[in-house]
Amino acid sequence: MYQRTLTYHKYTVSAYDEEPEEGHFSYCTKEADGIKRTQEWEHCRETFDNHFPRGEYFLFYTDEKGNRTKNAEKVARFIAEAEKRLKVNPKSEILGFKNVSNIVCVGMSKWWKENRARRQLFTILLRSGLNYHKNFENALYSCEYAEQTRDAIKRFFQGYTHCAKKMTGTKGWVTHFDRDEANYELNDYDEEDEDHDKEWQTYLEKMLVKPINNE
Repeated sequence: MYQRTLTYHKYTVSAYDEEPEEGHFSYCTKEADGIKRTQEWEHCRETFDNHFPRGEYFLFYTDEKGNRTKNAEKVARFIAEAEKRLKVNPKSEILGFKNVSNIVCVGMSKWWKENRARRQLFTILLRSGLNYHKNFENALYSCEYAEQTRDAIKRFFQGYTHCAKKMTGTKGWVTHFDRDEANYELNDYDEEDEDHDKEWQTYLEKMLVKPINNE
């Protein structure tokens, strides 16, 4: 699960080097003795995902002032629990560094790479993991984007892990599964319609379905 075995090599060539914050992402490459960051830190999940995949691993910034290592360990435990519930196989890797404690190297399982919906949810789960304190449900919806898409995530964890609609451009997980954002997708939507809740559930049932061929 969480293994601190790598050496982190900072990327210093770029003229612009954003100061990373908790929950930021960056691409990386393998070096002979560790991992080297290859891009600036990116705060926007959608922007980061638009360029995915570019390699086997990416970096996740887990900074926690005063106790940085603890956050990395929480993320690793949370992702392990999430994948256990989802029956993900093979498992993702969360690898630590010998020389820095506020960054982890993430090897996303090919299960998450099946489509953009899964990849986008995975980055939300990484951020949720920063708040993991033994209670999985509390941590799961602690991230703003997870709370906004609670209904879809609940259905996803019930085994409906295949998104029937391909996500493109800037329209990712939140755009499709935040109830306020996704209203335009509903047929004959009317704010005064008493069947609004039923229409929303119908929409989720059409969007998130059982995986094809147990993918």
